[in-house]
Amino acid sequence: YNVYRSELMDGTYRKINTTLISQGVTSFVDDHVAPGVQYYYYFTVVGTDLKESEPSGVAMASAQDTTPPVLSHAAVNQAPQGAAISIVANVYDNLGVSFVNLYYRVKGTTEYSCVPMYGGAGTSNRYTATIPAGVVTEDGVEYYIEASDGRQSATMYSAASPRSIRTYEVYTITVV
Repeated sequence: YNVYRSELMDGTYRKINTTLISQGVTSFVDDHVAPGVQYYYYFTVVGTDLKESEPSGVAMASAQDTTPPVLSHAAVNQAPQGAAISIVANVYDNLGVSFVNLYYRVKGTTEYSCVPMYGGAGTSNRYTATIPAGVVTEDGVEYYIEASDGRQSATMYSAASPRSIRTYEVYTITVV
């Protein structure tokens, strides 16, 4: 037998076994695949004259996605009290991003609020969300970001170890 693979159902198939597969062998492991990518396979029977039969039916398989998203973010260190804070993250994944969430809370409290980060349309990997102004108090704000591709996830900071934003009061000086 010979086994052939393509990344497209109607694409070009290439033989992937390096030696003939013996009669009676009922499985073949393709260990040269990318995580999560769909591949199409067929096999042929090789006769004693070394001529190959017509291809079998096509089967589809994909290796489990073992690659988590890659998340990068320029930390926000400080913000004026009472002003909304925009949080931006860049998220890349080998297959695609399912969701990106921003978790935030007033520093010193226990419960996080969660909002989806939007973006990533087309070829952009940039996601944004806003921490509402009402949360930006003199106590400060803590946050973390989570991204997922549907199977694997990645975080920037965490619930147990969030990023802290120091807040400052804004004064207005009037000159007469």
